[in-house]
Amino acid sequence: MDGIEISGILVKNSPYYHIIPYDCINGYMYDMEIYVDVLGQMSLHKLFSFMAPEQTEGFDTEGLGVTFPMFPLNTDGVDIWGSNFTFRRMKITNFDDAIVPKPNNKG
Repeated sequence: MDGIEISGILVKNSPYYHIIPYDCINGYMYDMEIYVDVLGQMSLHKLFSFMAPEQTEGFDTEGLGVTFPMFPLNTDGVDIWGSNFTFRRMKITNFDDAIVPKPNNKG
């Protein structure tokens, strides 16, 4: 895809990457927000997790007394599989990478 433009949106609480422009060139993203409620996601994980304690990976957060699972913390904001992208006025609140360039198959 050539010439993708995204603006004026709020994307919340994806369990994985939020926005993934795949094989795109000449993209423009601006005036938008990506938000992950990390503590809320952790509560959902505890509620719906059926994994045995020895199967969970994570780390202790100083003073919080909780262990962070790997899910939902792989919540990249934008993973770009493309080239020639411009970003302006992006507000990204998450627990992982904000904007991540990936290998491109076009352009």
